[in-house]
Amino acid sequence: MIGNSKLGGLERRYSKAFAKLQEKNHNSFLVVNQDLYNGLLQHSIISSSTPNIFIVKQKTSFKSFKTPLKFQLFAAFEILKIVLKHRINNLHLVQTQILISSILTLFPVKNKIITFAHTDFDPGYERGLKRLLLKFVLARVNRIDFLSNDIKNKYLKKYPLLSDQTENLVTPCSYIDYEKFIPGEKHKTIISLSRLDPIKNTKLLVEAIHIIINERKLSLDGYKCLILGDGPCKEELEELIKRYSIGKYVELGYAFNPVDYLKHSTIFVSIQQTNNYPSQSLIEAMACENAVIASDVGETRLLVDEQNGVLVELNSEIIADAILSLIQNPVLLDLLRLNSRSKVLCTHTIENFLGYLVNSLYR
Repeated sequence: MIGNSKLGGLERRYSKAFAKLQEKNHNSFLVVNQDLYNGLLQHSIISSSTPNIFIVKQKTSFKSFKTPLKFQLFAAFEILKIVLKHRINNLHLVQTQILISSILTLFPVKNKIITFAHTDFDPGYERGLKRLLLKFVLARVNRIDFLSNDIKNKYLKKYPLLSDQTENLVTPCSYIDYEKFIPGEKHKTIISLSRLDPIKNTKLLVEAIHIIINERKLSLDGYKCLILGDGPCKEELEELIKRYSIGKYVELGYAFNPVDYLKHSTIFVSIQQTNNYPSQSLIEAMACENAVIASDVGETRLLVDEQNGVLVELNSEIIADAILSLIQNPVLLDLLRLNSRSKVLCTHTIENFLGYLVNSLYR
């Protein structure tokens, strides 16, 4: 069961895995709400003929705690009817609102599994009803699926009993459609593709370009920087670009189809605050043969190392140095680009992910 209404990386990953399991005649079911179902159809992740999909017909997400109580209860009992009717043995809750999870974990199912995908521990669960409900759910699940070891360690530190009463597993990889994300003719483009939130540190990239152009009086050698995304920092970034007079070198926009940009770009910048692993956009960029500049935080080195990119501190001067080190050394740049695609093709595959689901999570 996927509780979110929006189609992000996690929703894509589990929905594609479900579709692949259906091709293999695996006895599995997918429960989503109407908005997510429409998004999956629109992006051809599933088709209208894909079997074993159940739609909880409500317009609001059943991920959000703010969803009205009557909708949460309705969703929980609709899902429960599916579980009982089909005698489901593995109930897997992905991005599912905590009250709905609490209700569903009350009922006898062989394996109750919950996925935690937040790269940081959600402060909303620190107190009050949400904290009590989370503890209630954690006491009743058999297995927990963590997006990374970093997230797992944070939860085990917060809830020490988990180490004794549940099986705590870590998703081994992410994956994308490698037939879609392939390199094209390369242009001199530096690209950042993410939601424009403070934790993404896109401001540091703008400042790095300013340092190169205005403070060091150096050339970008024909390169242009594309910052693609939307979010609360957009206005601040627009003001910075205007203040530094670097509109000729930095362009803000939005990518409805990221591959159209990534297949032509050369350098991908991912400078998140706490972790760049396993960023879907980063994997897509690597598949399209982009060298990477990434913040050396969290488990980023599981995707980016010195063989396919440059790891940096969260400092605009150091990011400027990294950009110059690549654009001034085209031989190194080409080597890193080629290594990027090889790395994700080797480890971040749907076959590895399905093996984890079938042999570990759902066994």
